[in-house]
Amino acid sequence: MESLRSPTGGQGRIDGCGDLTMLGSPTTWWGLAARAQTTGEQQNNPRLIQADDSDDFTLYDIDLLNAANFLVVYNGGTGFTAWGVRIKTPDTARNTDGIDPAGAKDVTIADSSIQDGDDGIAVKGGSRPSSDITVKDDHF
Repeated sequence: MESLRSPTGGQGRIDGCGDLTMLGSPTTWWGLAARAQTTGEQQNNPRLIQADDSDDFTLYDIDLLNAANFLVVYNGGTGFTAWGVRIKTPDTARNTDGIDPAGAKDVTIADSSIQDGDDGIAVKGGSRPSSDITVKDDHF
């Protein structure tokens, strides 16, 4: 996979390794998800970043790669910013949503690049309605 790093050097990278075999298993996380889909079973793949009831959470200038499941879930908080985030997971990777605000308020997702195997951004209700969400200048 080519580098997604910004020309200014970037702040960091998290690789979910969904393409690698799981410890003690001959299959990858993505293989597990594909098998669950074809056999009608449930998958139990981990999310890359899950922030529950966390206020004023910011992701800035970071690469998020190869998640086994959703990349970012911001659930039940107020004040989330994703700015300059670069998400890349193959389009064949099942259930790899990019950014999912759920029951979230005051959300901004801007100047980011999202390539994944499911929804780029999926606004969800969660335990309360999501509101005041701005999505601008993003590439999908």
